[in-house]
Amino acid sequence: MAGEHHLHPRFYETTYRPLRFLVVGAGGNGSKFLVALKNLHNAWVAFGNRPFHVTLADGDHVSESNLARQAFYPMDLGRNKAEVLIERMHVSTGFEWTAIPQHVTVADVARENADVVITCVDTREARAIVHQAVTSPKSTTCYWLDLGNRLHHGQVVLGSPLNAANKRARERLRTAPELFPEMIDVTLPEDDVPSCSTIEALERQDLFINDLLVAQGANLLWRLLKDGRVNYHGAYVNALTGNAQPLPIDPDAWRRLKRQGDRARRAA
Repeated sequence: MAGEHHLHPRFYETTYRPLRFLVVGAGGNGSKFLVALKNLHNAWVAFGNRPFHVTLADGDHVSESNLARQAFYPMDLGRNKAEVLIERMHVSTGFEWTAIPQHVTVADVARENADVVITCVDTREARAIVHQAVTSPKSTTCYWLDLGNRLHHGQVVLGSPLNAANKRARERLRTAPELFPEMIDVTLPEDDVPSCSTIEALERQDLFINDLLVAQGANLLWRLLKDGRVNYHGAYVNALTGNAQPLPIDPDAWRRLKRQGDRARRAA
């Protein structure tokens, strides 16, 4: 039976320490989620809460094929994606957010020890790195929000990684790799071959699929922050049909998902 999740108590602490967010990936999803975090920060602070500190990590550089679907401009060509976006955020808002201009390692994620980690990546290796870091017994990351997509469809999953901040419990929000273990199975082939042209990029990922996923993920975070609770923890989105299906907070549904995945892997 579907349930409800309440905001982690750490978010109600009165200490002035900013809430720490780590965004891994500054491509189609990550570049746009940074803007959503700016809006979330301003709304959250308006209610008298602590500010955000955001770190954005990506080792890629802006190419011509990024200009149609990602939040970049011709003047950004050749520059590191994370540095471009953080610099732009600083100039436009004054926020002293930070960039990690490289693909993150386990040590990078562990060092940030963010309250919320947001993955906007397209490789199993990158998710496996984050999974290892946030499920370390010493990690105090409260939430891991994962956004992933293919051509027309994608999913958003908000989870509570099993670590020092989140103890083992039946109703603990399962993370994306717990529901879809293939996401971090590095023995499987990757399908993230870089696109060489704008047309090729759009044939691999639809023009507005990232905007749809970012809206779902940001709204889920906002509902959790503002209302202090949510009754779903993700969504499946299809840009071709316009459908969006929520992911219920339901241990029975989680078990069914895992069984379906196990059967699919055995059949493959």
